[in-house]
Amino acid sequence: LSKDYLRELQEGTDIDGFLTQSRLVRLEQSNQSLANQSQGDHYWTLHLESTAQDKPALEPIKGREVIMTAPPEQVKAILKDSGLEQSPLMASIVGAEMACRFTWVLVTQGAALETSQHFFKNDAMLDNLLVLSHKPGIQSANGYEQIQVNMTLDWSQLHAAVDKQQVQQDFENDVLTRIKTLIPDLQNHNVISFQVHKWLYAQPKSPATVPLKSDNGLTCIGDWTCGYGLDDALRSAETLIQNYA
Repeated sequence: LSKDYLRELQEGTDIDGFLTQSRLVRLEQSNQSLANQSQGDHYWTLHLESTAQDKPALEPIKGREVIMTAPPEQVKAILKDSGLEQSPLMASIVGAEMACRFTWVLVTQGAALETSQHFFKNDAMLDNLLVLSHKPGIQSANGYEQIQVNMTLDWSQLHAAVDKQQVQQDFENDVLTRIKTLIPDLQNHNVISFQVHKWLYAQPKSPATVPLKSDNGLTCIGDWTCGYGLDDALRSAETLIQNYA
């Protein structure tokens, strides 16, 4: 799926379940592919089927090779359901490690904040803090501030197996205290909402300097997000494509 296409999804689209619900994706081998197999050329058509009216349709994608943005195990299941379990594509799927990132979103009410962005130096838990209501294009009601706090990737990976509700329960007070220490003006703010989000994206197992190839087959980087963090998911796909030479 192209970055432009993903950007055009309507607001409110269920990103989490977009490719995972109701067997939305099926992969078919075209007649042209069968005719050219002896020449080593493979053509595949990717279909995105919708079972709900609010899910946008996707025109078939045709090409010699298809990069599918879905977890490797999901792609294998798609091939199996399509009767392609014995296909050489099964052996050409490139795996990916699922990376975890915890992000907190804090909504407060009080005087306007001067801090727009802050990076935590040598902090094992907190990576950076952004006052989203200061970013261009974001409208915020007068007196309300929206703050995003990203945990470090190392900390997030260490707690990747922990349910986000448990993370919220165990670390909410600690994170909130540290944020207020960083921004003293928050001491006088009322906390309206404070919630942690856990999302996953894929990163190539091979270093970025190593080309990732597939012999006339299907390459799967597995970068579809399982929650929030679409930008990082797309970035992992771009890393693969840039090295796909």
